[in-house]
Amino acid sequence: MLYYFRTTVANSDNKMEEIMRLKFGFTLVEVLITQGVIGVVSAITLPTVVKNYQKHVIENRLKKSYAIINQALNMAVAENGDIINWEFPQSNAIDENYKFVQTYILPYLNVIKDCKGGKSCWADKEYLMNGNLDNTIRNASCIMKFVLLDGSSVALYFSSDTVGHLYLDVNGKSKPNTRGKDIFEFVVVKNFVDGSYIKPKGYNSSKSVIISNCQNNGFTCAKILMDNGWKFPKDYPW
Repeated sequence: MLYYFRTTVANSDNKMEEIMRLKFGFTLVEVLITQGVIGVVSAITLPTVVKNYQKHVIENRLKKSYAIINQALNMAVAENGDIINWEFPQSNAIDENYKFVQTYILPYLNVIKDCKGGKSCWADKEYLMNGNLDNTIRNASCIMKFVLLDGSSVALYFSSDTVGHLYLDVNGKSKPNTRGKDIFEFVVVKNFVDGSYIKPKGYNSSKSVIISNCQNNGFTCAKILMDNGWKFPKDYPW
């Protein structure tokens, strides 16, 4: 009787496999193995696919944010004269810096949140390309910060004896909040140079210095992307 039961079960299993093969072309074991292989391949390739998509989004947002700020400065110059003749702040005082931005910058941008020199418009934690934490922009009250209609965060600092410093976080507080990945630095020059008042940080530095700084702290990464048609090159340090 036991032999008959085992034989019946065995025959049933064989019939089931035969049915699976006839109906689907594969046995249950083959299907499970195939699913396992697909799972392993997905685990290996999915992070790369996600990162490439993230890079593509950032490329487009950076290009757009740069164009928005550049257009705003051109409009400001048209109404207020050349930047070199603007009344620049004479100190790091918050009110003095805010008055400058309020006069020459904010009227020409679609700002949905104005934080003055406060912290709430900037990422809670900001990192350098090398992974070190650096909240300089967030904590500096003399750096004016605001959020644009498209969700990007902008930080600006001007003084009478230097060019302006412009920081763009193209996706606001969303991660990775890292210099050279979604936070990029530019300078605002006081003379119209090559069709723009905005230049990427390190625009007048050697290629070796630009690459080194980008790999280390991320300060000059915008220059690399701009020179590559606003695209991350294959050898980019991310």
